[in-house]
Amino acid sequence: MSATQVTEPHPTMGTRRRWAALAVLSASLLVIAMDMTILNVALPHITEDLAPTAAQQLWIVDVYSLILAGLLVPVSAVADRYGRKRVLLAGYVLFGGVSLAVLAAGSPAGVIAVRALLCAAGAMIMPTTLSLLRVIFTQRQALGRPFAVINRVIHSATR
Repeated sequence: MSATQVTEPHPTMGTRRRWAALAVLSASLLVIAMDMTILNVALPHITEDLAPTAAQQLWIVDVYSLILAGLLVPVSAVADRYGRKRVLLAGYVLFGGVSLAVLAAGSPAGVIAVRALLCAAGAMIMPTTLSLLRVIFTQRQALGRPFAVINRVIHSATR
């Protein structure tokens, strides 16, 4: 698929399948948004177990947002070139694998490295999720509601 081709939804994609896709994509963004904030709950336990320095604590918390913000645009370009679905599925696999790998991190540097990989996977999921909504909901009038749902999901996760 070249970068100039536009992907159109299957003409027989029913309303039920569109809303099911929205539910899956919303859950994906919910996990990413929760992962950005859930560390605040776990940080006292991480500090107790791993005894990171103050600078390491800052990196543990901030590396996720920093790398996620830096990778959103480049990963979007990769997804446009090689396929949104392919990048989204690769992001799911990487996110799941790295989420399990965090259990093996036994040092502050290990936690920082795992969180950096986790946000790289999040950067693969986030922009492709939003661009797939544009493909799934093609009518301009029908596009507002899915984006409102996504906005509500992210907003409720970051409260």
